This record gives sequence, structure tokens and C-alpha cells, in this order.
Amino acid sequence: MRITENEIEEVLKFSNEYVSLHSQIGKIESEIRELENKASNLIARLEECRDEEKTFMDALSKKYGEGKINLSTLNWETKNDIYENC
Repeated sequence: MRITENEIEEVLKFSNEYVSLHSQIGKIESEIRELENKASNLIARLEECRDEEKTFMDALSKKYGEGKINLSTLNWETKNDIYENC
């Protein structure tokens, strides 16, 4: 027994919608993988940056003595300078 034209249209509508939804899901999954890769690369770069900063700060400590950079004045302050200003 053949189904009606309206029923055929409904079946085709569902079929097309399934194809469209699967396509959209695939695209989103691909975008998620891409974003995860980007996030992973950024995290790796952040870790590299932290390591580079530590190396730089260690070099400054070796050159000027143990201390830190005062970000307001951009001067190196040793522990003695820090305690004197308290």
C-alpha cells in the first residue's frame, strides 16, 4: 500500500532535518576540537611565559640581589628596601 503524497512529504522533511542536524552537530564538534587545540596551545604558551619570567626574575635577583620589581616605580626593590618602606 502506497502512502499519500502528504505522508511522503513528511518523511522527506524528517529525513532532510536529520541530515541537517547531523551536519550541524558535526560542524560544532569540529569547532569544539579546534577550540580545544587553541586552548591547549595557549596554556602551553602561558607555561612557557611563566618559565621565561622566572628565568628573567632569577637573573635580576642574581644581578641586584633578592627582591622584586615595584610595578608602580619600575624599580628593583631588595628585601631590605621593602622592609624599610613598611
